[in-house]
Amino acid sequence: MIKFLGNNLQRFLRMGMEKDRSFIDGQKTYMFNLFSMIGLPFAVLSLIINLYWQAYIPASFNITQIFIFSFAFYISSSGKWRNLRILLLVLVAGIAVANGYFYKAGSEYRLMVMMLAALIFFDTHWKYFLFSSLLCLVFVWLRLEHLPLAGMDLLERIATGLKILVPLCLFIMSLFYFKHLYFKNLSQLEISNTELSIAKEQKEKILNTVAHDLRSPINNISAISQLMLGDDQLSAEQKEMMTLIQHSSKSSLVLINDLLKKTDALNDNVQLQQTDLNLLVTQTLALLEITAARKNIRIRSDKDSQELPVNMDANKIERVITNLVNNAIKFSPVNSVIEVQVRKDRKEALLLVADHGIGIAKADQGKIFDMFTHARRKGTEGEVSYGIGLSICKRIVEQHGGTITLESEVNKGTRFFVRLPLAQS
Repeated sequence: MIKFLGNNLQRFLRMGMEKDRSFIDGQKTYMFNLFSMIGLPFAVLSLIINLYWQAYIPASFNITQIFIFSFAFYISSSGKWRNLRILLLVLVAGIAVANGYFYKAGSEYRLMVMMLAALIFFDTHWKYFLFSSLLCLVFVWLRLEHLPLAGMDLLERIATGLKILVPLCLFIMSLFYFKHLYFKNLSQLEISNTELSIAKEQKEKILNTVAHDLRSPINNISAISQLMLGDDQLSAEQKEMMTLIQHSSKSSLVLINDLLKKTDALNDNVQLQQTDLNLLVTQTLALLEITAARKNIRIRSDKDSQELPVNMDANKIERVITNLVNNAIKFSPVNSVIEVQVRKDRKEALLLVADHGIGIAKADQGKIFDMFTHARRKGTEGEVSYGIGLSICKRIVEQHGGTITLESEVNKGTRFFVRLPLAQS
């Protein structure tokens, strides 16, 4: 119940705060809604009490207040006549002064709330100081009306007025200092947010341009390899190499098309199809063995004797396998061995990628799946690491309902474990 009330309260306070408006305007709207929400119940309660006491003139003031606050709600909900918000604040302040003077209702204390509201509503400093100073003078005047001034001389009256006025002036100055810092930080935040949005938009444009420009040459490579595969004069080894080139170019085209469609690995859009994990690993390793051979690294695979059907997006799981094995190649020394195992583990398919390379320190093991990590290292041959591959792997595996974990020891190697749920037969 409390959570329900809290959610509805926040929904009401944020009424009229459109996303395309500035932070500062949003804060004005929030304060305006808060001011209206506080004022309306008191106005209704005062109206009931005044009607019960048959005090019809004060009740008419309450009706005017209710009308003002209701109109304030309409301004927030409709977004119209926002420039009238200050006028409504001045009208409510005038009613509070009239109530305090004619009926000694103690409503002058509401002027403190109005000073807080004025802090947000008034854009220029002199308007805020003028409005707040007038409210302070009126407050002092109304307070003095309640005191027995007849028995005081002039100096005592001045001293009494100053005792009330000076704290109010300090209150105003403190509010102004708060406003200065608050709006200064809001402005800086708004500038930073705008710059971030522009940078993001420019980055997306550059990414789309690069992806679009890469698509044509890679598409040409795929077409040429397909054409050459039809040549009967090619040896079996040459045909195998052409098949690998064609497969690699097609995989690259899939990644580029994902970028152009904005459905990359960080998107939750996966197209599941039952695929044998054994077969996918075999096809993927055929390409990776060429990369490993550059460092004279051997990839030793051990696959399950039976099919391991997994509901997967094969292109995305291929990215996981490629990233893990490429990392193993990057951080392994020359003439070493990388082990890739695929086996059934209860109701899951387990993929293990193990190397005997530089390993990962304990302090960094909890950070490597973070896209914004600074735990980046160079490979054993100076290869550059961008620190995003493992975060992509984790996201893809989790999209498939699986898990990815690791075991590592510095200078002894790293083992990655990918677990994917097997398809129900």
